[in-house]
Amino acid sequence: MMRAAVCLAIGVLMLPCVAFGATRDELLGDAADLGRQGRYAEGLDMVREMVAADPRDVEARMLEARLLAWAGRNGEAETAIAAILAAQPGNSDALALAGAIAWYRGDVAAARARYEAAVAISPSDQEAQLGLARAVAALSAGQEWAWRVDMGVDFTRSGGGSQKDWQEGFMRVGRKLSAATQVHLFAQHSHRFGEVDRFLEIGAEHSVAPWLRGSVAIGGTVAADFLPRRRIDAGGAVRVAADPGLLTATWLTVDARHADYRSGTVAHVAPGVQQYLFDGRVWVTGRFLMMKNEFDKHPTGWEMRVDWQAWDKVRLFAGYADVPETTDNVTLPSTSRLIGAVFGIADDMDITLSASRQDPKRETIGAALSVRF
Repeated sequence: MMRAAVCLAIGVLMLPCVAFGATRDELLGDAADLGRQGRYAEGLDMVREMVAADPRDVEARMLEARLLAWAGRNGEAETAIAAILAAQPGNSDALALAGAIAWYRGDVAAARARYEAAVAISPSDQEAQLGLARAVAALSAGQEWAWRVDMGVDFTRSGGGSQKDWQEGFMRVGRKLSAATQVHLFAQHSHRFGEVDRFLEIGAEHSVAPWLRGSVAIGGTVAADFLPRRRIDAGGAVRVAADPGLLTATWLTVDARHADYRSGTVAHVAPGVQQYLFDGRVWVTGRFLMMKNEFDKHPTGWEMRVDWQAWDKVRLFAGYADVPETTDNVTLPSTSRLIGAVFGIADDMDITLSASRQDPKRETIGAALSVRF
């Protein structure tokens, strides 16, 4: 009887601890979920109450640092994680988080060093392994490839009527000015309808932060017959989620174009989403296009593409589009199907082969070479 009473008393005494532990875990999960939803202030308020109640709760303090980084408050996040590492320099989880914070603020070298320290302590830490691979790749790209040249040709066969086949070629030269900024010059030579047009473009891309980037380009065709006489492009992308595993990263994108053809002005805005899956080996890109054509009509369309990094040196892709297309100064409905592959024939060289079918009745095959140096 006495033994039963003692066991009952111990059980009663442990209930508040169990309840408190469960409540704490739930609160941590809720705060993390708020951060993933972009509700950083609410998540921070919740986790800071936990830290105030127990300053020794390292997990809560790490979540506070992570939420600060997600909110773009990288200086505060750096201070928070530095305080944890000062007390626990061998905490591999904290080192991996410190690597992520360094990555968010653009210090790739520091990110690599912190990820390496985390992997040295905990070789099975998936977050640290992925972060280290990403940092090594970024440093390698930044150090070795200042220039990138892409060139290619397309051959299009018309399946009906008296329309002649098309031949087109392009070259794009890109130059990295810094780890965050690059510029490019693009030239296109098009032979269609028995006419030849040459289009030139200059543009720039800039990453404001690892989670925010934008681009702008302007170009035109002298004495244009079917290509745009003038064209302006602008776009941007923001990363709204980033986690290792199935749903690796989510980017929201928007692209806009204003083109002046001989027949009139064609403009569109295209919001979209790019979802990376399976630790970045698969990514799906989708866009919804809203257009104003040369007749002041407002057609819409959509397109989707899937890329799969099947092997280290082989990437496969496929896509489908149902979007209006401006051809020979007239915008008409069009659908297309695309398949292709990118082969890494060397560390600094890729070959792309593709084939597509556009309705009405056009088939295109293309080949491109990319060189980095």
